[in-house]
Amino acid sequence: VDIDDSGQGLGLAVAALPVGALAHAALIRFHGSIAGWAAALAGCGLALSYDSVGHHLAGALGIPVLVAFTGFSDPAFPVAWQPRGRAGVVVVRIPTAEKAGPEAWQELLAAFPKPGQPLSMQSLG
Repeated sequence: VDIDDSGQGLGLAVAALPVGALAHAALIRFHGSIAGWAAALAGCGLALSYDSVGHHLAGALGIPVLVAFTGFSDPAFPVAWQPRGRAGVVVVRIPTAEKAGPEAWQELLAAFPKPGQPLSMQSLG
């Protein structure tokens, strides 16, 4: 599902979304401002994020978030930059040296919650 608050017609207008409109979307692609992104994210039950502002927004809004930190060499990096919030935060760490191997990506896939299950509060990698 594409959603948009940029006014460019790239998807459904964020301001017009009814409550629960995104509840069953397998994937949501957002176009627009950070404020619009936060508004759309507030209606989600789970956020999946690469190291970006998205995981910080989810944490701040109390949305459970699964974040993949990839491409780092300092083990303190994911700890310093992980999202924080009242909901579950799962961090999967994939150092630069392990990015090419399938094992790390399998770990990320294994961290995805099963349908209807909550995000398991753990830190992986």
